[in-house]
Amino acid sequence: MTLDFVTRNSEGTVTCRMREYFAVRGNAAYVLGMGSATWEEHLLLIEQIADRFELAE
Repeated sequence: MTLDFVTRNSEGTVTCRMREYFAVRGNAAYVLGMGSATWEEHLLLIEQIADRFELAE
């Protein structure tokens, strides 16, 4: 599950985007948050990092 945020300046221009990934195991929950001012440039890397994330025993 993910949650996306968009930050805009007073003119409405997007200045930053952030995505939070949620991982849950039992009673433990973790949020992995990543963002960028140049979202399209970094989105592939952000998704690759999130794909490799796991909760270890």
